[in-house]
Amino acid sequence: TAELIGGNATGYVKANLSAATADNYKDGDGTEINSQYQRWSGDIDLGWTPSLNHSFKLSLGASDGEAAYADRAMDGAKFERTSTALTYDYEGAGTLQSLTANSYFNYIDHVMDNYSLRNFTPSMMMPNKTARNPDRYSRGARIESTWQLHSQHTTELGIEYHDNKHRDRISRNQEMSPYQSLPRKADAESSQFGLFAEHSMSLTADQRLITGVRFDHWQLTDRRESLGNMMNSQPNPTLNQTHSDDLFSGFIRYEQQTDLGTWYAGLGQAERFPDYWEAIGNNKTYQNSPSALYLQPEQNQQLDLGWQYQNDALQLETSVFFGNIDDFILLEQSSGMMPDSVRNIDATTWGGELTSRWNVTTAWKLSASFAFTRGSNDTDNRYLPQQSADELRLASDYTHNDLTYSLLWRVVKQQDKVDIGRGNVIGYDFAETPGYGVLSANMNWQLDKSWKLAIGVDNLLDKTYAEHISSSGATIAGYEQVDRVNEPGRVFWLQSNLYF
Repeated sequence: TAELIGGNATGYVKANLSAATADNYKDGDGTEINSQYQRWSGDIDLGWTPSLNHSFKLSLGASDGEAAYADRAMDGAKFERTSTALTYDYEGAGTLQSLTANSYFNYIDHVMDNYSLRNFTPSMMMPNKTARNPDRYSRGARIESTWQLHSQHTTELGIEYHDNKHRDRISRNQEMSPYQSLPRKADAESSQFGLFAEHSMSLTADQRLITGVRFDHWQLTDRRESLGNMMNSQPNPTLNQTHSDDLFSGFIRYEQQTDLGTWYAGLGQAERFPDYWEAIGNNKTYQNSPSALYLQPEQNQQLDLGWQYQNDALQLETSVFFGNIDDFILLEQSSGMMPDSVRNIDATTWGGELTSRWNVTTAWKLSASFAFTRGSNDTDNRYLPQQSADELRLASDYTHNDLTYSLLWRVVKQQDKVDIGRGNVIGYDFAETPGYGVLSANMNWQLDKSWKLAIGVDNLLDKTYAEHISSSGATIAGYEQVDRVNEPGRVFWLQSNLYF
């Protein structure tokens, strides 16, 4: 990776370049995991600063890569991205404190196949070499401003718009009918228009109140001509139909500083429109319809409470939350050749986090954190799937001259609160996950003001373990997660940062 910046009072050029490659890794048992990848990216910003208050920026970006997957029958053979954005920034000192206007467009061209990064093996689902090539074009704009109408009041106002067009093509026999020769077919178009405002006011020197509201108008148009697969295809009953909805969100948060620290309380509601993979992707069924276009938006009402304390030697932070979700979007795996289904349920979530940091001496620091979440499917009286396991982190940092020695012990509890075969677009619960503990160590050496060197080892004890939450690729045929993937075993690493 490299970041290069040059400029003067009139303007600047900033470039970010990266390239990475990796072979398959081995887990703690020495089993090789199909995980090779390579990627590159290049982004450049061209800035013009005609005055101290005004600036313009043109951003150009491109990237690509490929990745082998251990847990599914297809790999990512192409991740091509191009992007362009134009931004105007104003920074003032009067009533209008700041103004940012941004417009952009992005194009993503993606290929999944079962032959580029692995030896092709015929299966019942995919007897021939298969490739799928979705692409997406998106564009949008956003304007955001900050106003100081009163010395104790700050208001932020904004407006944004974006639309997306999604197309797809698939070859189930790449050698006889390459996907490159097939026409792309649109399957979905979506747009969103939003207005938002946030207001912060100082009630006293020690008290602050923050409120915010947001309005969104969403539209999703179904362009699929048929549903199902080649063996069980049917006309799409919602072809060219549009599902639109108006969503309202808002929050209020109170903060107070005392001799014993700062505490806060927040209450809010957030509404979320179904995304592409919930309503369109993979032809999910919904209630009594073969199309999930009219899936209802989620509504989450949540209460947050927290407390923060800090002095010269000790820092403590704790927070808890309780959420009630109406029309939670739940995905359910099907059996056999039938498509997965999606439906709305009522759900409850709650959890909390505690973090601490203790400066034992000027050179020695200890820290600890603990986090837990719980969720229930109130409609079916089950656990809510895809919940993280309880996690404890203990760390120690010791600095001597230019050297800092660090240890991190991560302890994760067994996750047995699962609902097999159900989940969300990130993944499904398909098994309980054993608990584990992972110890890592590193050393940082500040050679001089410009050069820092670090060396470390992750998973020092070479444990064999797997995370409970892992992506399942939106459960497209061939993409769905079919097995648990173990994390890497003992890994040695060396890193150097040089600043010119």
